[in-house]
Amino acid sequence: MSTQAEIEEKKFFDWLENREPSEKSGVLFTQRDDDAWKQCAKNYLKTLADIGKLEVELENLRKQLIFLSGHENCRGAGLSICQVTRKGNIDYSKIEALKDIDLEKYRKPEIVTWRITT
Repeated sequence: MSTQAEIEEKKFFDWLENREPSEKSGVLFTQRDDDAWKQCAKNYLKTLADIGKLEVELENLRKQLIFLSGHENCRGAGLSICQVTRKGNIDYSKIEALKDIDLEKYRKPEIVTWRITT
């Protein structure tokens, strides 16, 4: 027999797998099956696939330019390539002095964004 926690865990896992909203997620969707939505979604998915192919091609060309530069700063034919080094990010969770400090009061206001998933 499953415990309530196991049942809730299963529901959450199913939601992750199927992207189905649950009562707990608070996310509700309106189902759209009209032609305008379908056409726009089809164009979006095609463009997304095209961008994916172009990103792969762009990354391959980037690697080739780095190789051709001999790992030196170079310019020519309308572009330049320059190695840039930056400091790494700070992992605030590892700073002992911050363990008992509520950092939420330092958080900036929330930002509303849109996420499109396929």
